[in-house]
Amino acid sequence: MAGKANPTLPRAGETYYQLPESAHQKLGELRDQLDMLAHLTERHCCAEDEALQLSSIALSQCFARFAVAVGEAVEACLAPNGH
Repeated sequence: MAGKANPTLPRAGETYYQLPESAHQKLGELRDQLDMLAHLTERHCCAEDEALQLSSIALSQCFARFAVAVGEAVEACLAPNGH
């Protein structure tokens, strides 16, 4: 596993956005959940011939939760007046 990503600073002249605290929190939770899944996968896949088995239902629930969290973070970034 690569570890936690380093924050990227905006480059000169690059457009950047400020996140509301609620969006920042949602994205942090999503990062933590993805990190947890990476750790679980790494720990259970020690041998080359060992396969990690996940049910399609469990995997779809994970992706659905991630989609909701990202959607909520994006919606929190929309201007209140719709612009």
